[in-house]
Amino acid sequence: MDKACQSKRDSNKEITTPRQAIQLLICTNHTHKRIIEKRTTITELHRTQHRMLMHISKYENIPSQKEIAEHFEISPAAVAVTLKKLEADGYIERTRGADGDTRHNTISITEKGCREINETREFFDYVDNTMFRDFTDEEFSTFVALLQKANSNLRSLDAPCEDENH
Repeated sequence: MDKACQSKRDSNKEITTPRQAIQLLICTNHTHKRIIEKRTTITELHRTQHRMLMHISKYENIPSQKEIAEHFEISPAAVAVTLKKLEADGYIERTRGADGDTRHNTISITEKGCREINETREFFDYVDNTMFRDFTDEEFSTFVALLQKANSNLRSLDAPCEDENH
């Protein structure tokens, strides 16, 4: 066997402290996502529809379809399809603009949509509170500060380099 390959295999046997932390963060993220997705799959909503409904519920003045498309980094046509499905299933209502232009629809959330949003928020709060159960205020503050620091460090790798050789 090639010595370089053997060396790489041997080094993979010992997981470094940073690697352990990353693996634990990824595992925690996957577990959280799986639990949340179990809840969202029991509704008649597809994941994308659910996410869009939750997103528009955050606003007093619901964003335009163009703004929603920009937020989700999808086409306005994809937003239109999702909104049509939400409307057909009774979660939202859309009213055309005064000029009849569908690009200026007014979106409002129905009673059924409000129930789904409230149930979802309650469940998300339950999951999040369970995740951080038994954390002291100090531990939680430290945890958040450390995650912010790690995120900032990673973002520095994402920034464009002034010197192209880096």
